[in-house]
Amino acid sequence: MELYANPILTTARPVLLFVAENDLDFVSVIPSGLVPALIDGELRLTRTPAILKYLADLIHSPAYPADLSRRARVNERMDWLSANFHRSFGCDPVYPQVFPQSHAVNGDARLGEGACDWLRALDDRTTAEFLCGEKITIADYLGAAYVCAGEALGCSFADYPNIGRWLANMRRLKSWSSVFGTADFIAPPPCDGTAARL
Repeated sequence: MELYANPILTTARPVLLFVAENDLDFVSVIPSGLVPALIDGELRLTRTPAILKYLADLIHSPAYPADLSRRARVNERMDWLSANFHRSFGCDPVYPQVFPQSHAVNGDARLGEGACDWLRALDDRTTAEFLCGEKITIADYLGAAYVCAGEALGCSFADYPNIGRWLANMRRLKSWSSVFGTADFIAPPPCDGTAARL
């Protein structure tokens, strides 16, 4: 099994955090583009949520519950984070300022009202210790990376106490500092073919 990822990209961070927290080992690979890619035999996955679900199923992780109703809740939250929150908060205002090769959709990359609306919605939905209740799920790995991208713009999340509490819980993970502990994610991705040991 091989995992291709650029460790400084926010889209790779959820997978890297999940892998590190679960002590999963991968061969050394070359970073490959804007999203992680997992190759397991004939299987090729290139989307962060799909990779997280596959890896969690592979090791029977409690972070992706077997109970169908609990799993549906995790899937719903991950879909919302990917389709709604990440697009309006990460892709539009954050990435154009963090990665020079990105381009703002409308030329104005400031954190606008639309992004703040999604932060308010996430804050309203985050009333427990984690996004789907009292136990961590793969939705938390996904969401934490998307939300923390805003810190590159100076977002403190002071107006969002539930997000602040949840992020504090995530920052207590044993692998948090190794995945998020540097400011590397605000630099342009390296294009020199440097290998990453995952």
